[in-house]
Amino acid sequence: MNRFINSVLLFIAILTLGFVVIVGKDLPIDFLRTTGQYLPYKGVAFIAIAGVFILIGGRRSVQRWMGTALIRKTDRYQWNVPIGKERQSRTIFYLVLEGCFHLAIAGVFLSITTDSLPVAIALIFLAFDHFLYAWLGHSKKIFRIGITKTALVLVDRDVRILYFSGLRKISVQQHILFFEYIKELELDISSDAVPEDKRAEFREALKQQIDLDRVYLDESFKNFN
Repeated sequence: MNRFINSVLLFIAILTLGFVVIVGKDLPIDFLRTTGQYLPYKGVAFIAIAGVFILIGGRRSVQRWMGTALIRKTDRYQWNVPIGKERQSRTIFYLVLEGCFHLAIAGVFLSITTDSLPVAIALIFLAFDHFLYAWLGHSKKIFRIGITKTALVLVDRDVRILYFSGLRKISVQQHILFFEYIKELELDISSDAVPEDKRAEFREALKQQIDLDRVYLDESFKNFN
């Protein structure tokens, strides 16, 4: 989901860059018989574009913060620990990278035309959200993985909830934990989300919450250490 949202935001940013260049360089728009600087409702257009960025990026942000609030209620979990250190470091790195990308795009837009200020403000807001989330992930250990009676929950850059209903097989391949369901549905998480020194606990906690008569545990999972 996170990768998809980043792709959508990048696509919108590229389209917006074209519009910014037309306005900033006062390029002619023949079919409207005007130029960028005299384009009707250009201010409204920039506000609308800013709203699209906030809508898409804000939706992801809300999901992250709701997931964080959910995973921090450790008393509701049968097992709940911070994610592995390597996974945490990589998560923080990508969050900071995404935030810097937002700031860079905002700077490019403003350098071309100050009319793009609403869009730049939206991007700066999203960047700040990334930086805050990364900082709390490092200082407050909000990136966690937990097991409830009904699901496996992982919260880092994204929020993943893998329910046990319909689960048929668990395996490990190339550092990926695979969860195979009925109707050929397959979900996965990175195995380094589970700290190495907690993997035995993870296996046992997971086994206690699933129906072992219906879920096949592959040897790769049984040896997951």
